[in-house]
Amino acid sequence: MTVKKKLVIKNIRKLYYAILKSETENTVTYDPIKYLPGLREITVTPEENSGEIYAEGMVWDSDTQLGKVSVTLDATDLSIEQYAELLGKELDKNGGVIDNAYDESPYIALMYEKEMTQGVMEYATLFKGKLSIPEDKVKTREGNVEYQTKSMQGTFMPLNNGNWRNIVRSDSPDFIEESFMENWGEGKTIKLPEKLVIIP
Repeated sequence: MTVKKKLVIKNIRKLYYAILKSETENTVTYDPIKYLPGLREITVTPEENSGEIYAEGMVWDSDTQLGKVSVTLDATDLSIEQYAELLGKELDKNGGVIDNAYDESPYIALMYEKEMTQGVMEYATLFKGKLSIPEDKVKTREGNVEYQTKSMQGTFMPLNNGNWRNIVRSDSPDFIEESFMENWGEGKTIKLPEKLVIIP
C-alpha cells in the first residue's frame, strides 16, 4: 500500500488583480486580469459572527455568519499607476498621483498562487473587496543592506450570490490544467466557478 505524503506550503507565487465592473444576482464581470509583481506575503483572515440561544440550562442552538474578510498584502513595491488604479486615484501631468479626500477605491478581485510540496499548486481567488491607502513608512539605512517593503490592508466580502472565495488545487482528480489556465493569469478574464452536480 502506497502512503501519500502530506502536502506542505513551500512558497507564495504570483499575485493578480482585476477591477470589478458590474454585478447582479447571477452575473459578475471584471476588467482583464493584471499582474501585481513582488508579492512577499498575503494574509486572509475571515471573521465569523456567532450567536447561541440557551434553553433548559444548556445551549439549544447556535449559528454562525461570515463577517468581513480582512486581507493584508506585503509586496516589494507598488507602481504609481497600480497605486492609482487600485485606490481610485488620479494621475497628474508629471506622472505622479494625486491623493484626494473624496477618492473611492474600486471593488477588485485578488488571485494568488501557493506552491506546495510534490509539485502541487494551489490557486485562490477572492471575488470582491477594496484596498485601503497603505502606510508610508521608510527609515534610514543602518550599515547593512535592509530592504523595505509596502504593506496594504483590504476588506473583502461575498458577492450577491454569497460566494467570496474559490480555492483550486492542481492535484484534484477533476483539475484540468489546460482549461483552468484559460481564465488564470495576466490578460485573462475571471470566470466564476460552477458547482459540481452529483447525479445519484
